[in-house]
Amino acid sequence: MYRHCLARPLTTAIHKRRASVRARRMDRNSDVTIIGKENWKYRFLQQSDLKDVQEISQSQLTHDYIPLVFESLPSDGSIYPIGAELNGHVVSMFLTEVQDCGKTLYAFGIRTHADHRNTKNSNFAAQVIKKLIVDQLEQNARQIRSAVDAGSIAPVKILRNNGFNKVCSYEV
Repeated sequence: MYRHCLARPLTTAIHKRRASVRARRMDRNSDVTIIGKENWKYRFLQQSDLKDVQEISQSQLTHDYIPLVFESLPSDGSIYPIGAELNGHVVSMFLTEVQDCGKTLYAFGIRTHADHRNTKNSNFAAQVIKKLIVDQLEQNARQIRSAVDAGSIAPVKILRNNGFNKVCSYEV
């Protein structure tokens, strides 16, 4: 199985100005309504969201590692889950890890519930990635990196549509 490693630089002055105008800083306990979608929330996930995370994982793969990582998140806050909530249920999520003393954010484990994929009105993963980019621009990160399976067309497309470029491919 091959994986693609994608990265998005975050250093242009125009993007930083736009981000500072549009975005507000988010702490781990806040909920932010995604613009134009009044019943969607973008937020840090808590242990109480484990049931929704397990349901998302079951709709993905038979042996998904995400629930195991989610259950045993490091207490130092180096890895934290972010998700999109719809009507009280998490429908899309991914994990993030701060690297290089805050200069790089590594986003992995992008998942969307099967009931909310491949429809015109359900672009939860894309909305969460866009919000992540805006937040990281505001916090002066220099790049966001991600690794996805080469055969997973939707995540690769979402990342490329949001300015990510393929940096390398490798076999696992």
